[in-house]
Amino acid sequence: MLEAIGTSVSRTSAYKVRINTLSADSNAIILLADGAMIAVLVELSDEGHGPDQGKWALEAAFAIEAERVPSMFVSADEAAEWISTHVRCNKFVLTEALIQLR
Repeated sequence: MLEAIGTSVSRTSAYKVRINTLSADSNAIILLADGAMIAVLVELSDEGHGPDQGKWALEAAFAIEAERVPSMFVSADEAAEWISTHVRCNKFVLTEALIQLR
């Protein structure tokens, strides 16, 4: 079941989901624009990530218009902001609940 985690702005939305990565990295966010998935973010929870633990990895990106796509972001909000500026869609607005995945 998908759980909405952000405030929809026009045709953009975000959902937190669990993803099976065969590690502790199971918190994920799916970003949609116009009903189509445009990005999958995964929180790096496993201790094996060292200094990157707690950051968000851009696991998949679709329809992104950028020469260089960062693979990692300090926060989910930072990732959503970057994606919003590089996809032809309305801006993603995410709530604090996004950062506190359980």
